[in-house]
Amino acid sequence: MASDQEWQDIRAIARVLAQDLRMTRAFDRHERRLRDRRYRRGVRITVMAALLVAMLLLALGLPMAALAALITSGLAWLTWHCPDSTSWQ
Repeated sequence: MASDQEWQDIRAIARVLAQDLRMTRAFDRHERRLRDRRYRRGVRITVMAALLVAMLLLALGLPMAALAALITSGLAWLTWHCPDSTSWQ
């Protein structure tokens, strides 16, 4: 349990941090980058898997299926590089 003096110190630090907008904005940017990093790894894996599937389908003589896999990987690449235009917000 924190003492009254510790709570006062925590409140004072919170007031100083709230006043420092640069730090608040930097923290928000860092948090956003960390949140987006998880999804980027998944998209990268999806794109690579789609490219491998497309090459395999092309080797098997199925060019339309290979084209469909390439289009899918292209759309995944677009969502990776343009996340703001595909968000639900």
